[in-house]
Amino acid sequence: MKKYLTFLFAFTFLSSCQSSNDVFFDGGVNLTIVNFSNKTYNKGTLYIGAVKDSNFIVTDSLKSNSSILAKKDKEEFTKTKLTIGTFGWTPDLGKVNNISKEGAFLLVIENGPKLFFNPFEFPRPTLDGVGLSVWLKDDELSVLDGKIEKQDFEIVK
Repeated sequence: MKKYLTFLFAFTFLSSCQSSNDVFFDGGVNLTIVNFSNKTYNKGTLYIGAVKDSNFIVTDSLKSNSSILAKKDKEEFTKTKLTIGTFGWTPDLGKVNNISKEGAFLLVIENGPKLFFNPFEFPRPTLDGVGLSVWLKDDELSVLDGKIEKQDFEIVK
């Protein structure tokens, strides 16, 4: 019995030590777009990718299934969420890591602006349970924290 408990403890401990590069433990990535404008935008796409030599190399994407609605008369804003399932989007971070040790997100609105934001680095990208928020106002996208200063990367898909 003691041997069995030792094996069970060791197995549980070792299986919990997996790298966060491969698994999202606390949930995936969720994006909320807060629209302060009176304009409805077509669907948006959130990309994740590697940043290398002034290029943003797309490794995965999450497309919205609905338009980003304009705020209503008495509302200050509307919110549109991009997510997958209960726990969020869990892109394969190994694809990013195989290209570069630096990654980022890109949000592209079909009939609107684009924004590179939320840079992360390996070996420990902090993406577990990330709730990203982007504000849309006067045809510009912004974030409270995490905007990448360089916004003119060449996009490679």
